[in-house]
Amino acid sequence: MNALNGLAPQAHWFLRIALLSVFLFHGWSKLTGLGGFAEMMGLPVFIALLVALAEAGGGILVFIGGFTKDWITRLGALVIVPVMLGAIFMVHWGQWHFMATDTHPMGGMQFQVTLLFMALYLLIKGNNFTYLPLYFCTFYCTLMYRNSEECEIMKTVHFTDFRKKASIYFSDVEKGETLVIVRHGKPIAEISPVEGTDPDIPAWKSPGIKLALKGASLSNAIMEERKSYNQK
Repeated sequence: MNALNGLAPQAHWFLRIALLSVFLFHGWSKLTGLGGFAEMMGLPVFIALLVALAEAGGGILVFIGGFTKDWITRLGALVIVPVMLGAIFMVHWGQWHFMATDTHPMGGMQFQVTLLFMALYLLIKGNNFTYLPLYFCTFYCTLMYRNSEECEIMKTVHFTDFRKKASIYFSDVEKGETLVIVRHGKPIAEISPVEGTDPDIPAWKSPGIKLALKGASLSNAIMEERKSYNQK
């Protein structure tokens, strides 16, 4: 279970890769046969072009969003949602299973509904996952400490998630782990146990947690985060 829990922060890549592979393939197929697709669906060529671009572009944006900004993930998912709704109600509605039948020669809506809910999940969730990818943590640790052993006990935590679950993360620190707080893709603070602290000693007997900051203070970062949230 611990091994699976360690992989949990990377699980979103399964959704991203699945959406990329499906929509890039179908979008490109439509682009290369745009006239036939438009005629088959009874759509103007311009609308058919928009659908094809939305499919290919949405899949690409969802994938790239995993490496970059939250809004890129959400934009890609947002582009996919109306395409799937159109496919469900215009083509596949009235039959659930995906096998072709006399009444539904292109199959039912099972597959399209699954893709729709995957896109809705990423639209709502965005990039709000607990940890940054492991390679980022390893790179940061190596850059800061020149010691790969430090990376084995260091976690990177998104600032928004840290605000919501601070008590849980401080408990992790008391157990000997080091946290790197990341905001807008950049490390802003490091929280680590006091040197020489025994993780087996009860918290009420242990010295206080050391908060090491580089750049702006954590309190200022919290205030800036609140301001940016209110502006949204």
